[in-house]
Amino acid sequence: MSFPWHGLLLHSSVNLSTTMISRIALPLCVLLVLISGCGPNTEEQRVMEMKAAARVDSIKQAARVELEQQLATQKAYADTLHTMQENVGQLQAQLIEAHAQLDVAQDELNRASLFKLGRTQQEREQQIHDASAKVEELRMRIPQLEATLTEEQARTNELASSGRAGKP
Repeated sequence: MSFPWHGLLLHSSVNLSTTMISRIALPLCVLLVLISGCGPNTEEQRVMEMKAAARVDSIKQAARVELEQQLATQKAYADTLHTMQENVGQLQAQLIEAHAQLDVAQDELNRASLFKLGRTQQEREQQIHDASAKVEELRMRIPQLEATLTEEQARTNELASSGRAGKP
């Protein structure tokens, strides 16, 4: 048994499903075409990899330059500290030498003051004058050396402590 409306319903359901499929299929096909074209192609991928490699190389180069600068700074610090320590050592040696020269000059002054047979009064006075001048010069030089030594030691200690503070 067949009803007249059954043919209409069957025909309209075919039309309805064809219309629905065509409405869904077209956007679906467009979407698939867009999705397949979204990723980078081989050339674009190669360019992106080259750019990433260039960025990594740039970062490595910057790190290398920074490390070289740090090493140069540390070497300059060590060289400066070494030079300052050598200066302190030289000043200490000069101070010791000045004290020894002062002792010798005072002995010369004492000997010049003593009586010597065959020496004139004028020769005696000249020897006393020369020895006294040498003693005075050394007495003036020793405090200057001590002050310079103290300043240089303070600067050296300050540099040494600032270097230790900056290191872990």
